[in-house]
Amino acid sequence: MSNIDLESSVETVVSSIEIVAPEQNRNSLQVKAISKADLPKFGEPEGKITVHLKLDGETAVNWVPLYEMNKHISNLVDVEEVVLAAESATLLLSYPLKKSAVRLVHPTNSKEFTRGDLAKIIEETYREVYRLEAVSQAVTDSYLNDRGNLYNKPESDGVFGIWGHDMYDLSIAFINVYNVNGRYWIDPAMNS
Repeated sequence: MSNIDLESSVETVVSSIEIVAPEQNRNSLQVKAISKADLPKFGEPEGKITVHLKLDGETAVNWVPLYEMNKHISNLVDVEEVVLAAESATLLLSYPLKKSAVRLVHPTNSKEFTRGDLAKIIEETYREVYRLEAVSQAVTDSYLNDRGNLYNKPESDGVFGIWGHDMYDLSIAFINVYNVNGRYWIDPAMNS
């Protein structure tokens, strides 16, 4: 699947989900699970988007937690900087998932993505992945307080197969950008 057209590959990947026309909802939460073997071969990233968060007005750390993103977004360094000039891209989430999640996304201004756009899109997509996992699994996850000495999240048996981490454990370290046949794929590197 190395020579692919992004639009058709995303349509194939999300064949069981109708893609909404851009004028209806450019960033609908249509997320689909895909086997890692069915993803295109990316090669080296075309770019790497950094994310830094000011903690006390001065000190910056090189990660942004997904937990309480709306609170953190105002402290994101260069939040309004354009980091990807594209009308659309495919977001790929792979950690901590057995099956990757893909979603076709668009910038808020329809022309280019800012650092803040990407952080918000990544967070809301992870939130949807965890929601879809919860409603599709046969065995309900135990809450952190009910796990005893086990801190990590047990592997779930839902559509994505989330293992090891609750969503509030995750933070964005940086974002790789790949160009596959002229189409962009966004792949965030996550910390836990």
